[in-house]
Amino acid sequence: MSAYADQRVLVVGGTSGVGLATAGEFDHVVVSAWETPMGRVDALPLADAYAAMDSKFWGAYRIPRSVRVRPPGR
Repeated sequence: MSAYADQRVLVVGGTSGVGLATAGEFDHVVVSAWETPMGRVDALPLADAYAAMDSKFWGAYRIPRSVRVRPPGR
């Protein structure tokens, strides 16, 4: 049996939105998918680097602040 069988897990990524599933509390939140620009740092446009930080860092930072996670959830 899965360790998560009786727990509520919110998986966010790709084309799904946290706004569709924020009712109630969750035991765990998983942030799974974002596109990250690839390439050499000296050739990567600065705007692409900012976009990657906005989605990777700030997205992962904001999601847990937007939903209620039950202790000792992660």
